[in-house]
Amino acid sequence: MTVINTNAAALMAKTYAVKANRKMQTSMERLSSGLRINRAADDAAGLAVGNKMTRSIKSYEIGARNSANMISLLAAAENSLSQILDMQLRIRELAVQSANGVYTARDRDNLEIESAGLIQEMDRLAAHTKFNGVSLLDGSFEGKTIQTGAFNGDHILLSIEKLVSSSLGRYWETTTFTNGGFDAAGPVTSPAADVSAIP
Repeated sequence: MTVINTNAAALMAKTYAVKANRKMQTSMERLSSGLRINRAADDAAGLAVGNKMTRSIKSYEIGARNSANMISLLAAAENSLSQILDMQLRIRELAVQSANGVYTARDRDNLEIESAGLIQEMDRLAAHTKFNGVSLLDGSFEGKTIQTGAFNGDHILLSIEKLVSSSLGRYWETTTFTNGGFDAAGPVTSPAADVSAIP
């Protein structure tokens, strides 16, 4: 009776069969996973490079998500600023309207009440504009770091100045409408502010 351990041809056939089986398993693993390198034994250097690239890709994906959040934050701030600009334009319209000599003192009082309400709404909007609970227009949003990439230098510093009605253009908190113009308490930059002086 022939024993396989003493049969050189059979031992060689067994060795090649084992190698072929391993290669087939490796090929099947690659086909099923879609990866050329599944473990360090496949390609240690390639696996290390692949892992490094995977980490970088993940970091950039997070950076892209951070950038998207920043864009959403700026959109929220821009929306409030757009509303505040509309209010400013309305106050200017009221000032021009008040300059008309056909209005009575009571009419001008009503215009002044509307103007004061708009100014209060501007301040309220600035104080309550938030993104994810973070205030944007009250002056506290300063020097915020937005990480946009995988490395320390891949970031943007973002600051939004405090927005208060008294610092916006030529509209102040206390505005008095009069015939031919309006008087404003605050840092008037031109003598005897009147409607014609408003840009």
